[in-house]
Amino acid sequence: MAKFPYFKDILTGVSIGMAIGILILILLLGLYLAIPRSYDYVYGEKITVDVLNSIENDKNPQNHEELAAAIIDWECTNFEPMWTRNNGNTTLKNLGVFNIDGNYRLFLRNGPATWILYNKMACCGEYANAFAYLMNKSGYESRIVHVPGEDHAWAEYFVNGEKYVVEPSHNNSKMNTTKRGAEGQWSYVESYDPNNSSDKIDVSDEYFECGNLTVSVYRDEKPVEDLNVVIKSGLLLNLDSRYTDPRAVTSKTTDESGSVNFKLGEKTYIVEVVDHYPLIDWKYSKNVTMVVGDTSELRYDLEKDSKIYNVNWGTIRWYGLSFIFMVELILIALNWKKIKKLAPILKINIKIPLFHK
Repeated sequence: MAKFPYFKDILTGVSIGMAIGILILILLLGLYLAIPRSYDYVYGEKITVDVLNSIENDKNPQNHEELAAAIIDWECTNFEPMWTRNNGNTTLKNLGVFNIDGNYRLFLRNGPATWILYNKMACCGEYANAFAYLMNKSGYESRIVHVPGEDHAWAEYFVNGEKYVVEPSHNNSKMNTTKRGAEGQWSYVESYDPNNSSDKIDVSDEYFECGNLTVSVYRDEKPVEDLNVVIKSGLLLNLDSRYTDPRAVTSKTTDESGSVNFKLGEKTYIVEVVDHYPLIDWKYSKNVTMVVGDTSELRYDLEKDSKIYNVNWGTIRWYGLSFIFMVELILIALNWKKIKKLAPILKINIKIPLFHK
């Protein structure tokens, strides 16, 4: 240190700069994530009433079918279909920023329906979410329908126990529930309440005929419990250049007998058994071709079958960011007095109970 008299001051300055930087990043990230929920909390009821009044005044629907058609028409008239947009900047696109007619707009996925009604940027999932929300608000039970393997979504609603299926993103108020299934496109279909997306129901049988698959996993001839079995479909790889990896269709964990059962549409699937560890996963992969009405079986032996490892970069990044965050908090605490001296220069009013006296 004696040879470098300014080293400590430089280190302190760097620490303060990093501390201020991390505070700004936290604020920006918090703002980014909070925008849709904050809008829903403050303006959600107003935008809902405004949209329903607009539909009522414009279409004056007299029954549930006219109401469903009117909601879909409003969506198709007002929403920007995001699957048609490619701004050419992959980085911005990955952040949800799109150039629409010369204006940069933020497209956040998985937001509340009221944010979708306000922002008017949507893919098929947002169309279905907004439709189900408005139908529920109008007194009709409605759910979102999703096919994960084929990356599509639509909606269904119920009147006196009868189900009606609609496809809002395709401006279709009377969807043919069997056409695509008969062509072998759907792998697995689930429906869920827009207010509780974790409560998913397998409704595959309502859309196409299925085959049954039993997967059994053993280690040293003993069944292995609680291993994740993932079904994937490569259908979209040949249909759309946006997709570079097989899509996850559904997944389950093995029971005490080391087995798990699936109902799947007629096509070829990739079946992965995942042996999970903190930083890597060992994956055992096999293909199976499903036939309607037939039962297929796959057996995995974790000691004998070939496997590949997959680094859990998401977990590593999480640990790394958590470590950096803790270091930054320590730096902020150690340099709090100096940061407060900078506050008047930066025109920041800092009052945090933990440090403020």
